[in-house]
Amino acid sequence: MRGSPTSRTVRPIDSGVHDLAIQRLFAGGMALRSLLTHFADRPQTVERIQQVVDDRDETIKII
Repeated sequence: MRGSPTSRTVRPIDSGVHDLAIQRLFAGGMALRSLLTHFADRPQTVERIQQVVDDRDETIKII
């Protein structure tokens, strides 16, 4: 079955693209972390930012 998710071939990504993706994810996480102090008086916002940072960290581990 052409085009179905199970028929796709998984190809490894180029190491340069891999490194760039990780660097961008890491930099984005650091930028988000720097915002935490600006929202100290808004616990729901801090929690959401931290969730996004944690998701990025997990994504980096997967990559």
